[in-house]
Amino acid sequence: MNGRQLIRKTRVFNHCAGTAGVVVTSLIAFCAWLCVIKPIDAAIERDRTRQMGAHKCLDNRDDIAGEAARLRIERSGFESRLKELLDGIPESVQDSQFLGQVATLARDSELLLEQFRPGTIEKSGDYQQLEIELTASGTHASICRFLDGLQNLPRLCRVPELDIEASGEEQVFPVRLKVLVFFAPDESESNEKQEAVDGLR
Repeated sequence: MNGRQLIRKTRVFNHCAGTAGVVVTSLIAFCAWLCVIKPIDAAIERDRTRQMGAHKCLDNRDDIAGEAARLRIERSGFESRLKELLDGIPESVQDSQFLGQVATLARDSELLLEQFRPGTIEKSGDYQQLEIELTASGTHASICRFLDGLQNLPRLCRVPELDIEASGEEQVFPVRLKVLVFFAPDESESNEKQEAVDGLR
């Protein structure tokens, strides 16, 4: 091998070594970016996002406080309404007490209460219900006042059926309605309460 060939081979080797060095350096840099820099950038971005969310919450803190206060007021209202409903469901049937409430309401509404007839006790979910049939007569205004007053009675009740008969030219209308009242007795007492209701018919 003469000197010229040696020089040429040396140049080729140096070129290849330089190229390989660039490739290796690039590979090392890529690995460093992939394993170190990229996760760091992602963590920084997550922190930035969290900080933006925190700043947004701070900016809206007055609105959040106002909404929290509104929800507390609504919850208090719901709890009060629930207590009223539960207070309207006694542990015993108390139909005579309900009769007194209905009679007072009918008198105040100027409605003539003619009949109060308890029906049978039926189980409805966790509660029991008693259907009571009422017959009465009165003017259109007195009937409306009576029906409006039923929903304001201390005892929870519902009106599943209402029948108002036509009366020709007269201003007094016969009315028949069924009212459901609810109570939550002990199971051991249910037969006694049914017998008490049967005795009132």
